[in-house]
Amino acid sequence: MILLATNLKPLPQGKTYELWLIPADGKAPVPAGTFNPDAVGTATLVLPPLPSGIAAKAFGVTVENAGGATSPTMPIVLSGATGS
Repeated sequence: MILLATNLKPLPQGKTYELWLIPADGKAPVPAGTFNPDAVGTATLVLPPLPSGIAAKAFGVTVENAGGATSPTMPIVLSGATGS
């Protein structure tokens, strides 16, 4: 799966965007990678293999410290539901 985001705001030094898989079973969000936009606000992220057996109901993006986080820091700045 590939995330393509456009019109992202630039982030301060030491910050990154982080993608989260929101499980359908209500368990805690799963980190799915970090990314930074280019000069025009575009970013692409190829999702790494995610844990097997986890069905996604949605994805969310937060702003985190560089290197990412183990749980999302609110607010969610982008979100989308899966097609299932």
